[in-house]
Amino acid sequence: MAAKTKHQDEVIQLLPIHVTEFEVTIVGSSPLIVHRFTEKARKQIEDKQQKRAQRAKEARDPHEEYLASLYVFPGDVAGVEGARYGVPALWFKCAMVDACRYTGGLTMTAARGAFHVLGESPQSGGLVLLNYTDLRMRDDAVTIGIGTRDMRYRGEFSNWSVRLKIRYNASVISPDQLVNLLNVAGFGTGVGERRPSQSCSDMFGMWAVEG
Repeated sequence: MAAKTKHQDEVIQLLPIHVTEFEVTIVGSSPLIVHRFTEKARKQIEDKQQKRAQRAKEARDPHEEYLASLYVFPGDVAGVEGARYGVPALWFKCAMVDACRYTGGLTMTAARGAFHVLGESPQSGGLVLLNYTDLRMRDDAVTIGIGTRDMRYRGEFSNWSVRLKIRYNASVISPDQLVNLLNVAGFGTGVGERRPSQSCSDMFGMWAVEG
């Protein structure tokens, strides 16, 4: 395909984009910890930035905070039987892009525009479905400032797996490269809280590509 510029004697050749898709399953090799950024937390940050009057702190409800940490598909309610839980598809793309530093042949900048990890459906809110055998509430003491500690109540999934749909430009990257990036990301990067790329002492949110 060609496009003419203002100077009619100049012709620009458009390089072809060969967009295609494939699916791959990853299986968790360590538990996955999730911590969704809630609207309540967003409102507290906005109030502080806009110097609004601060309300007195309410008594914390660990179970409520745990449920709020979970990513739930639209229409479902956390904690209700049959609720479908997921994680953002974007997590896996970011992990794969990060994994470029451990492999050769593709820069992180090039990888960002070469592929996308898609959500379960257009109605999923960008989530991919989690399959798992166990979900429990964690209570962890975390450092939030110099000399300041706080408790966090988050969901932890064990024996989890995800089916990912990857859309890519075959003119730039191959399925073999993508699967390799995904596998390397599962070992060296991870997703969720306390993942390897977040802390050198943690090994949560790791996976391997299903053989």
